[in-house]
Amino acid sequence: RWNSVAEEMRGRHSKLAGLMEASRDDVLACMGFPKSCWTKICSTNPLERVDREAERRTRAAGIFPDDAAIVRLAGSMMIETNDEQAAGRRCMSPDSFAVLDPEADGAPSGEEG
Repeated sequence: RWNSVAEEMRGRHSKLAGLMEASRDDVLACMGFPKSCWTKICSTNPLERVDREAERRTRAAGIFPDDAAIVRLAGSMMIETNDEQAAGRRCMSPDSFAVLDPEADGAPSGEEG
């Protein structure tokens, strides 16, 4: 279907068709995963949550005295997000990745037994 849409665009929108061809593998990368994972992979909910939190904190701070203050805010938010992931509150748990390699023993790659 991707190729047929790109081909339809070729006549009137050649730049768009070229862009579609160049980005095909990147855009459709989630198709290599099991169908049950697609909604989580394609979801922008985690990013939107971080954006809302950044907006909330920016409003609370009011103004920033310098660029370093903005970097500190962004850095602290990323550290908190990482801590949430480590504590188990994550978009995709290790169990959801088990469908990708049912023979895996649970060890992350590179740390096998």
